[in-house]
Amino acid sequence: MPRQIASVPLLRQLLDVVLRHREVTARCRAEFAVLISEASTNAVRHGHGDQPIEANIDVDDQRCVLEIGNSNGHLDQTRLHAGMPTPDQESGRGLPLIGTLADAVHVLHPRPAWVVVRITKRLEHEPLVVGDT
Repeated sequence: MPRQIASVPLLRQLLDVVLRHREVTARCRAEFAVLISEASTNAVRHGHGDQPIEANIDVDDQRCVLEIGNSNGHLDQTRLHAGMPTPDQESGRGLPLIGTLADAVHVLHPRPAWVVVRITKRLEHEPLVVGDT
């Protein structure tokens, strides 16, 4: 994806379509919207040069794994478990939100000067509706 802020809503919409197709609950989809929005916004803001951001969405019946990467090469994983910033601070909420909403988060360095945030979360499905027969 281009390293542009316009890529963020496109990724969010794509993920929502995939999750709707899997009959994931609205609440779970909303949490995934926050996860992909925060991770891709960070990738856009903190990437370098004209390098695109990379996004991978892997969904099965039980879980979804998001991988968002950029050409920054540095991310302090301890920020995932940091507390929220004070209300007067304008940034710094993304990584703590990701750390709170995800089941697991890993920071990977698949190649030099590149960082990938891998976010894993279980899916919550809509209950099956049994029709009248």
